[in-house]
Amino acid sequence: PDNGLVMYQKSFSPQDLARLKPFIESERYQALRGKHTTYHLLARTFEHMEREPLQIAFMHLQATWEVDTNTKGYLEYATYAIDAFKKYLESANPMFRDFVTAHILVAELHRRTSDFDRARQMLDRIKHHDESDKPYASRIIILLYKLIDARDSTPHAMP
Repeated sequence: PDNGLVMYQKSFSPQDLARLKPFIESERYQALRGKHTTYHLLARTFEHMEREPLQIAFMHLQATWEVDTNTKGYLEYATYAIDAFKKYLESANPMFRDFVTAHILVAELHRRTSDFDRARQMLDRIKHHDESDKPYASRIIILLYKLIDARDSTPHAMP
């Protein structure tokens, strides 16, 4: 418990512990401990453990929530999250709802980091997707287009 491992499950197999120990005890990880949030550490651990790209992306997204009022921290974690979601999208099945959700989240992350052109590009890629016409997704997409047009990068509650 005092080595900085984020306890993300109740128990670990001997194989998991063997993979985790050198990573957690490394100088690199220990240096991250003092500077980064719990979810960022968890995302980095999941990367090391080769978890699913979408799971890693959501950990990076949650790290942005931990620093929402810290502009520099938000930008750093948003960049990690964008990269992780894009990695997921490289092989994602467009028939799954997560495909549209990932695009919406990347658009929102780009908007929050004032990269309005890329935010719009992400939404444009899915605006004709069947999932985008469903009530929940369509409300978010409409709001994001409005915020992008207004060049508004501040936090907003999503419908």
